[in-house]
Amino acid sequence: MDKNKSLKLIITILFVVLAGILYSCNMTGQKKELIPLTQDLETKEPSGIREENNLKEEKTLLEDQNQMEDQNQLDNQTLDSSKVKDSDAKSLYVHICGAVKKPDVYEVKDGTRIIEVIRLAGGLTDEAAGDYINQAALVTDGQQVYIPTKFEVVDASPSVYLRNSNQDGANTVNINTAAKEELMTLPGIGEAKANSIIAYRQENGEFKNIDEIMNIEGIKDSVFNKISELITVK
Repeated sequence: MDKNKSLKLIITILFVVLAGILYSCNMTGQKKELIPLTQDLETKEPSGIREENNLKEEKTLLEDQNQMEDQNQLDNQTLDSSKVKDSDAKSLYVHICGAVKKPDVYEVKDGTRIIEVIRLAGGLTDEAAGDYINQAALVTDGQQVYIPTKFEVVDASPSVYLRNSNQDGANTVNINTAAKEELMTLPGIGEAKANSIIAYRQENGEFKNIDEIMNIEGIKDSVFNKISELITVK
């Protein structure tokens, strides 16, 4: 009887141990299955958030593209505007000769000054009498600009030479458009008188004739006689 009880006890213990082993193995398998699932849940973002992020990226790309198109359109408008301005400028033909390195007929834009034509012609030669021509004067279409040599003007002052060599208004100063510096190249016209000429022009409009310049204080017969052949109202 004691033997049977001992056997039953041993069998019961073995059964409990075996059950514990099986339970332990079952729990270990479940944990292994739960770990990847938990990792997937942690790493995967919800589909709604993913779609929202995609929409944001598409919107950003679209805005960048629109900005680039607007900038390209603005650049094209600026380029077209500059082309229109260039095309609107009137072309003039000026013949420069005498003591320049490349005497020739040059095409220039309206508003060009003699100094710019001289540069196109390669500059003055060593023999040129550059002070004997008004290099600040504006050129006109069909004008001939002659640069004298020092030998040609050896016996004349710049003002006398300018007055005596004036042909078809080639070297005249337009008192309706001349800047202060250009007006000051005239004999007897200093900074004060040049400013007065410009002020008179702004208040009364363009000069109708060269005699009207004597309406300006300080410019009377003596000064007018010096500049009458050197000015114009084109």
